[in-house]
Amino acid sequence: METLKVKNLGPIAEADIRFGDLTFFVGPQASGKSIVLQLVKLLVDKGSIIKTLKKHGYVWNDSNGLLELFYGEGMSNIWNAETEITVDGKAVESKSLLDAEPNRTVDTEVFYIPAQRVVTVLNGWPKPFSDFGRDPFVLKSFSETLRIFMEVGYGDFLFQSSSQPTSPDNLYRSVFHSGDLEIDVSDYRKRFVLNILGNKIPISGWSAGQREFMPLWMGVHSLFISRNGVRPTEKIVIVEEPEMGLHPQAIVQVITELLKVIGEGYKVIVSTHSPMFLEFAWAMQFLKKNRAPTSAVRKLLKIENADERLNSTLDVMMNEKSINTFHFNRVDDKTIVKDISTLDAFSDDPGMADLGGLTSFASWASEIVAENVEL
Repeated sequence: METLKVKNLGPIAEADIRFGDLTFFVGPQASGKSIVLQLVKLLVDKGSIIKTLKKHGYVWNDSNGLLELFYGEGMSNIWNAETEITVDGKAVESKSLLDAEPNRTVDTEVFYIPAQRVVTVLNGWPKPFSDFGRDPFVLKSFSETLRIFMEVGYGDFLFQSSSQPTSPDNLYRSVFHSGDLEIDVSDYRKRFVLNILGNKIPISGWSAGQREFMPLWMGVHSLFISRNGVRPTEKIVIVEEPEMGLHPQAIVQVITELLKVIGEGYKVIVSTHSPMFLEFAWAMQFLKKNRAPTSAVRKLLKIENADERLNSTLDVMMNEKSINTFHFNRVDDKTIVKDISTLDAFSDDPGMADLGGLTSFASWASEIVAENVEL
């Protein structure tokens, strides 16, 4: 999927999106970012989605039923008679969602890490698909993916940092500090615990940031693991609000991890409320324009020691990859999605000048201070 045009889908009045190798969605809550992100998943992976739902015993008679099961309870009416969807120049009708062939082998091409990811390991272990109610498909599917990943023994990477106190995994240490992730058995069931100086802390005792980070880290790192020698089939990675619960220092390291994902050949789409991601995009734009050396990107991301693979990824980002940004501007009950990829601080469009509204308060605060402080 290179381009996506949307009209009258939920709160989205109009959107014309051209995806880059790294694409940012920014805008206030309930402006439709998740609706569009889930739409990408639905349009690309409808065959595997239908196959998964049928496997778990779900039954529906029309496209509205499928939309209800996919988006979650009460969401079937977001795609109505006035909705227009165009993918790479080709119109898509809601009834075409039912055209998939669920009985044939269908690969999953979109790996989706949802904003509600913390509930996937609420009791210390990923929940099965069937343990959820009428929640969004992307939440249930993500949790099931993590559960299977751990049950079949592919999750060894979780404990590599634990076994090496001087591990170079700075992201892991910036969140868990001196704690070591372990698998404990309680009441005959496995669970994650954080071992701090011999004290095994259940997930309910972790900080909010640690609980948010755990499934994010599991999801991102699972993309680097070959399963029985087979590379994961996904081509697009969607991450909702990766900054949740994290200190700015950790957010910078999350950006580095996402660049590694791009280096593996994926396209990455991120929705965010953090100005740091757009400040990164803004800085990269100027570094690329001025043909800065790759060392400038390492300095930007505070990377002290980069291996050959990471250096190669950063070099490709500077010379070949594109970064696009879209602002979901909601006024009253409708959202217009604008391309603000240039991130021009001097633009007359406040959505662009204020990085999609993420720095508007800082600008406003500066104005108020300037008006009321004697020089």
